[in-house]
Amino acid sequence: MLTNRQIAQIIYTAQSTVDDFDGMPRRWSDALPRDEWDILEESTREMWEGLVQDYIVMPLTPCDQHEKWMKAKRDDGWGYGDMLDPENKQHPCLVEWNDLTPELKAKDVLFCAIIEGLTA
Repeated sequence: MLTNRQIAQIIYTAQSTVDDFDGMPRRWSDALPRDEWDILEESTREMWEGLVQDYIVMPLTPCDQHEKWMKAKRDDGWGYGDMLDPENKQHPCLVEWNDLTPELKAKDVLFCAIIEGLTA
């Protein structure tokens, strides 16, 4: 059986993989590697693990999962920004569910589906 941290890593990796296709503007250099799970800040890994644990205890709709993710990001000092900018803790997805594009909503659907599949 997988641990919550392992499930969080799988989800993070899956969502990072689709990042190139979701149309979200980003601010990072092609010369720098994208954040991999093992070099993320511990607080970020803990946030993902906590989201997994919360979902296992009480499954949520993708919309509700997005709300929990937004709260976790804001609690970690993140705010809205036109571009994803980890250095300045700005994220364009810190908006209400209805304001997300279908491509960005799909990431929350993916989050829920992976947990359901791995914990069934």
